[in-house]
Amino acid sequence: MIELALTFLKHYAQSQKPIFSLQKIAGVLLLIMSIATGAYFIFIKLAPVLGLFETGTLMSGLLMFIGLILLFLSRRKKHSLVLGDTTESVKNALENFSLKEFCRDHKQSLVIGAFLGGVVWALMSATHKNSKI
Repeated sequence: MIELALTFLKHYAQSQKPIFSLQKIAGVLLLIMSIATGAYFIFIKLAPVLGLFETGTLMSGLLMFIGLILLFLSRRKKHSLVLGDTTESVKNALENFSLKEFCRDHKQSLVIGAFLGGVVWALMSATHKNSKI
């Protein structure tokens, strides 16, 4: 998996000019902070009216909808892809991938992931039982 990610980075992350500038990073951070602040205040105003779960679901859906619109609009731009030997290296990486070896080498990560998944699932089901739906 790491080889696959490194292959993608090697082929797609090479650029002739710097991708990020300090102004872009500051602008994006300020935009994210303003969106988060606005979402927080909308949530606080709607929570007494609709309830916590319903307001959280509404806010999440609204932000998801806006994100999907932005992703759709960004896909309209034409991007030139360099596929050369990338498909071959991805194909080789996928052919050499073994699920048994991955599970054997990452036992601790799998156990921790399963435990955290169970905790999140239990919390979600407890929240669902306490909601007014």
